[in-house]
Amino acid sequence: MDIKWQILIAVLLDFLIGDPVYPYHPVRLMGRLLKHEEDWVRSRTNDEEELLKYGGIVVLFNILSIIIIMEIIEFLFKDFFSISILFDIISIYIIYSSIAARDLIKSAKLVYDALFSSIQDARESLSMIVGRDTSNLDRCEIIMATVETVAENASDGIIAPLFYIAIMGSTGGLLYKMINTMDSTYGYRNERYEYFGKVAAKLDDIANYIPARITGFLFMCSGLLFNRNVGYAYEIGKRDAKKHDSPNAGIPESIMAGLLGIRLGGPASYGGVVEDKAYLGDDLKEIEPIDILLANRIVIVSELIMVLIILLFGYILD
Repeated sequence: MDIKWQILIAVLLDFLIGDPVYPYHPVRLMGRLLKHEEDWVRSRTNDEEELLKYGGIVVLFNILSIIIIMEIIEFLFKDFFSISILFDIISIYIIYSSIAARDLIKSAKLVYDALFSSIQDARESLSMIVGRDTSNLDRCEIIMATVETVAENASDGIIAPLFYIAIMGSTGGLLYKMINTMDSTYGYRNERYEYFGKVAAKLDDIANYIPARITGFLFMCSGLLFNRNVGYAYEIGKRDAKKHDSPNAGIPESIMAGLLGIRLGGPASYGGVVEDKAYLGDDLKEIEPIDILLANRIVIVSELIMVLIILLFGYILD
């Protein structure tokens, strides 16, 4: 089956049933592997240079393992047993497991709904999708944090996987999820991961460089359909994206801020430590719960545009 049809089926599955929670989900298996790898390394050394070296070895081992496993699977089902349909099913499953649009939208909607129940419910719902401390956030801060995570995860959880899947098939999706999972596990700028997680963090920055910029472009395309001020959003992106700590996350976040006419970012607490993050965008209007729904809609349309582009290029290349 052609990759474009695998992508279309996988996206439809994600829209219909989302990402089921079960122990053997590929990303959860990756998380367990990374935990064991870190424990193994730390049981042998605490030296900074050694941790940097082993961190690089772990990254290389995991990347090569994904490639080898997928090559073996393809050889067994397509060449050795000549059962291509099984390989197609495995590929669709991997692609489906690599994207998380429905879960992202659903999680943000839960925060939106909770805002009309109680501030505490909203904080608890938000805590499920962000790493920052949420216990003291007010209504506006909750909305801002939700919109930020929707914008950032649209790139990491939807557009970036689709980009690599379109180029490399299901192997690309699995490789990207491994890179992203290594970054989310090891890529922290703190004493514990300063050295061990350095290679993982840098590789994630490289892997997300193009997808983050594609995401910003797709956001602006979606903004046109929703009659947003796309020219203003573009200017906000140019002005504020580079203020973000990440070389990539600032692009979708700042453009989303521009499209909604709100200000995102600012100081945030992580584990009781306040980080003085830059603001993105201008507060042209009062931030409201509806901004969460608008962000969701922009992300959904952006994914649909991305899929249409992949299908179009697939037909052209065929």
